[in-house]
Amino acid sequence: MERKIICGICNKVFEGRFMYLSLASHVVITHKISSKEYYDLYIKKEKEGVCKHCGKPTRWYSMRNGYTNFCSHKCSANDNNVLLQRKKTIKSKIIKTQIKCFTCGNFFNVSINNKVGLKRKYCSLNCCNKNIERRKNTGIRNSEIFKGKSSWNKGKLIERTVSFCRTCGSEIHHRLKEHPKYCSYDCMRKNKEYKITQITNLLKAGLKANNQKLQYKGIFFRSSWEVKYAKLLDLLGVYWDYEKYRFLLSDGTFYVPDFYVYDWKIFIEVKGYWDARSIRKVNMFPQYIGNVYTLGIVDKDIINNLDNDKVMLFKTCKEIQELNV
Repeated sequence: MERKIICGICNKVFEGRFMYLSLASHVVITHKISSKEYYDLYIKKEKEGVCKHCGKPTRWYSMRNGYTNFCSHKCSANDNNVLLQRKKTIKSKIIKTQIKCFTCGNFFNVSINNKVGLKRKYCSLNCCNKNIERRKNTGIRNSEIFKGKSSWNKGKLIERTVSFCRTCGSEIHHRLKEHPKYCSYDCMRKNKEYKITQITNLLKAGLKANNQKLQYKGIFFRSSWEVKYAKLLDLLGVYWDYEKYRFLLSDGTFYVPDFYVYDWKIFIEVKGYWDARSIRKVNMFPQYIGNVYTLGIVDKDIINNLDNDKVMLFKTCKEIQELNV
C-alpha cells in the first residue's frame, strides 16, 4: 500500500519517499508557516513534546519524527521502561548453549539469540584451517591430501614468461596470455607514452586537459567565455568577484550570478546558450533585487566581438552599464 500525506490547509496530496520533506517546503513557501508551527497545529499528538521522565519540554526534530521522547540522555537512561527493556535484552544474551568443535572436540559457548553463532562448527580459526574434510571440499592446498597438486589447476603446469617494465626496466613474471607493460601503478603514471595517450583521449572526448583554459588568477571558471570576460574587467581596472552571492528565488530555487562589479554596483550574467531554466531565473531575479541592484547580460555576440576590436570592449561594458543603471 502506498503511503501518502495530505496538507491540512489546502488538502494537497504528497506521496513517495520524500513526502515529509516536500510537505515542509510546501508549507514554508506557499503558506508561509514554519514546519514546526504546522506540526503543532495539524500533526501533534496528545502529551507529545513533553519528556516522559521529568515532564520538561523536549526538542523538535523534524516533520517526519516530530518531538523527541526525552529532554536529555540522563532522562532516557533513568526511565523505568528503558531500564526494563535493557534488562530483558541482557538476560536473553546471557542464556548460552554449548557446541562441540568438529576438529578438537572441545565445547564452546554460544548465545541462543545469535543465529550465526549457532551454525558454527569450530571453536577457533586454527581448528577451522586444520580440518581435513573441509580442505577436501573447499580445495585448499595441502601436500598430505593432494600430493603436491592443487585443485584449481588439477596438476597442470601453467606456462609463464618474463617481460620488462617500460619505465624502470625491472622484470615482470606473468602468464603467456597476459601482456603487462608496467611493473606498478607509479611507473605507469611516470611514463611519457602513457601521459600522451591520456591527453589525446581527453582531447578526443572534447575535454580540456587539466582545465588550463578555464583557470584564471587561481579561480576555476565554468566556461572559456567567463574567463575572457574576467580578463576584460581586469583591463578596465574594475574590482569584481566571481559567483560570490547566492539568492533564493520565489519558486524555491537558487540563482548565482556569474560576476558582481563593485564599482558599477551591477550583477553580470555571461550566457552563450539559453535554456528554459536559465531564462526563468533571469526573469525572476530583478523582482528579488528591486531597484537597489541591476543585472547586466552578456550574450554570445558580445563575447565573439571582444577579440576583433579592443575599442569595443569598453563600449560594450559602457552600453551594458547605461542600459541597466
